[in-house]
Amino acid sequence: MFVSDQIGLMGISLGASTVIFAASYESKIKAVWSESSLANFNMALTDEIGRYKFPNIFGFAVSLAGQLITGIDPTDLNPVYVLSDHQNYFFTHGKEDQRMYVSHFNFIKNYSTTKGLKAEYWLISDSGHVDSIFLHPEEYGQKMKSFFEKHLRN
Repeated sequence: MFVSDQIGLMGISLGASTVIFAASYESKIKAVWSESSLANFNMALTDEIGRYKFPNIFGFAVSLAGQLITGIDPTDLNPVYVLSDHQNYFFTHGKEDQRMYVSHFNFIKNYSTTKGLKAEYWLISDSGHVDSIFLHPEEYGQKMKSFFEKHLRN
């Protein structure tokens, strides 16, 4: 059996957004490691549309289609706005990330700092999308181990 100070989550890319949302629904989760998360759906949609050089008018159509198909308004899917002051976070991101731009990391860092949330940050200068764990395995592993040991009980 686990108690609340033993539960931590780790997510990478879309999984990072998923663990942030999961933690927002479960207060027993005390530590969240987030690698290359999106911060805000509209930012990600604008980035994606821009990547393919489409006009931003497609953003509304994509959002509407998502809502009609799933019944969920995708513009409500904003991990940054569900961050909690009773959980601990570690945000990491590759500075050269071309899938989920570093602007998401900066947005999360600015938001959580402004809100006084318990968070640590690691922007990896020579890394792209989710490759820092492969480029810096020892440092990555040590930072993750230290983070979870600091915030979770053995």
